[in-house]
Order: sequence, then C-alpha cells, then structure tokens
Amino acid sequence: MKRALLLFAGLTTATLLTTSCASLFSESSYPVRINSEPAGADFRVENRMGDVVSTGTTPTTVNLRSSMGYFTREEYKVIVVDSKGMEHIQQITFHVDGWYYAGNFFVSGPVGWLIVDPITGAMYTIDEHAQNINFNLGGSASVDDAPQMNVVDINELTDEQREVLVLVSE
Repeated sequence: MKRALLLFAGLTTATLLTTSCASLFSESSYPVRINSEPAGADFRVENRMGDVVSTGTTPTTVNLRSSMGYFTREEYKVIVVDSKGMEHIQQITFHVDGWYYAGNFFVSGPVGWLIVDPITGAMYTIDEHAQNINFNLGGSASVDDAPQMNVVDINELTDEQREVLVLVSE
C-alpha cells in the first residue's frame, strides 16, 4: 500500500511539473473563419514576419498558431482582394490567456510560467470575435466609383479621421 501511495504521489508530482494550466485548458492554435460578401474572394494570411501562412477563397476556416516562439505572441494580417484588385486588411493579435496567470499561480508555478506554457504557445489566446472575420467588399463603393465628398461636423470625427482631413479652402 505504501509503495502504491508513493508511486501515485510521484506520478502526480511529475504530471504537475510537466504540465501547466494554460497548456491543459487552452490551445496553441485556433480556428479562424474568414468570410466575405460577396463570397468567393481570394485571401491570404501573413504572419508578423510577412510570411504567407495560408491562402484560399472565402468562405473558409484556417488554423492559426498563437505563438511564434518562446514568449512571443503571433500576429496576423488577413488580406482579402476584391473584384477590383483592392486589398482589404484585418489584423489578428493574440494576447495572454487568463489560465496562464491563474492556473500557474495555483498549480505549476515557475515551471508553467517560464517553461511549459511559453514553449507550447498555450499562454496566448484569441478573442472570440476575432475567430470570425467578415469582409464587406461591395457595400461602400458608389455606382460610378468616383470619389465622394462628405460634409460632417468636425466635433464628431475621431483623432484618426482628423489626421487625414484635406483643407478645401480658407
């Protein structure tokens, strides 16, 4: 009985030292659904280094890794090309998973924080809304594709919109 108890304790300790909570409860790659309206647009996915990691036609699902290496979260650009050849880009950024902090605090400690989760990439996760990307490729262009001028109250503009304003006259 004593030998069985020691064996059980040893196996439990080994399991705790070689796993951590983010690795147990999270993933190291995530499915991302890419849609476009209209469907059938060509797309490519580039990682933070600019390497193309996936190509195809919408709608489809791609699996994206959350980490590009030890303690380095991955970032992606999803680029969809419309029928006029214009590129539409959406960014996907991974962030630290709550299981990485909480789980390792209570379960595996430094081994999980510094070794297991950073190596597996499970310390990073993606928001649920970023797992379903939609591109509207046909709704914003005018009938003749001519540039449009819009009149709006300057107080309603964001800082980014104010930076690209063009002075028409003084």
